[in-house]
Amino acid sequence: MMNGFSKRAGFTLVELLITVAILAIVTALAAPSFNDLIQRNKRTACANALVGVLQLARSEAVRVVAPVTVTAPSGIAAGVTVYRDLDGGSDVDPDEVLRRTSSCNGPSVSVASGSIDFSYLPDGQTSMPGLLEIEICEDSTSGETGRKLSVLSTGVLQSMPLTCS
Repeated sequence: MMNGFSKRAGFTLVELLITVAILAIVTALAAPSFNDLIQRNKRTACANALVGVLQLARSEAVRVVAPVTVTAPSGIAAGVTVYRDLDGGSDVDPDEVLRRTSSCNGPSVSVASGSIDFSYLPDGQTSMPGLLEIEICEDSTSGETGRKLSVLSTGVLQSMPLTCS
């Protein structure tokens, strides 16, 4: 032992405070971009869920050689129901439902043109006379990139980026 002191490895209080300050600055810079990433992921997840349910409806109609109906009776924001009308009634029975989606968390979903109450026919086409366009954007921001889903009367589904307004 030298002079009663032993040499210890460690951090001084000043070094610790400088490290915490640098960490706080980096966190403050990264937080907004991380929030944007979360919002983009929510929009993408919502678009993917809608694409999945529409593709399911079309493939099921072709597979069973019978019409499969896609509807959003409470509006698309409340979710989409896909069913096969087995009894020919105008109502949806619980045993006829193939898939029911919940609402999207976060982004707003709106129907830009057309309506979500159509059937996929056994040949993969739709019963719609025109085009169905669904827009997925954030309510609070404009100029952000959202998604636009288009269902053509031929049954083809297109997904493309959209600049939200």
